[in-house]
Amino acid sequence: MTIVPVEFASWADFLAKVGQFLFGLCSVSLVIFALTVKRKEFFRTELDKKRLDELGRIRSALQSLFFDFNYIHFTSEMMATMNWSLAELQVYDPDAWEQYSRFRNTALDLIYKFSDLDYYLFPDWIERGKRERFAASMLVFAPFTMYSVSSKTQTQRDTFAVEISEMKSHFDNALRTHV
Repeated sequence: MTIVPVEFASWADFLAKVGQFLFGLCSVSLVIFALTVKRKEFFRTELDKKRLDELGRIRSALQSLFFDFNYIHFTSEMMATMNWSLAELQVYDPDAWEQYSRFRNTALDLIYKFSDLDYYLFPDWIERGKRERFAASMLVFAPFTMYSVSSKTQTQRDTFAVEISEMKSHFDNALRTHV
């Protein structure tokens, strides 16, 4: 067994404590660096994920709107032929009622998103002018009732269906080029 002088033991203890202090200081510095610099990157990445999720939902809602919009006029004509009110439609044709309700809810959700030009979940590469035109074309059919759709001419309804298709195509092209 070797005997270590007391001076070496105190120096070794001192150097061990200095090493622990420097390691702790480096750890704290690394955490502060991560919080200040990497936080912005983390937030930007999370915002980009939310934007892509929202664009996917809006694209899906546009598809649903296009499909449901084409049937609303026919449902309105059927209701006029059968002399039904909306309450009777809900009772006698629950599928048509569900489609009408889905159309109305989807259209209201979309018009709020497209009308707010500062909606933060639209990235810059979704053209602002196209969003404005689409919101204006949606306003023609507001408040998205049976009457507001069926009272328009066939040309107006066809024009709106084309607008929906063009917006879906714009979303598809923008997503392909930017993702």
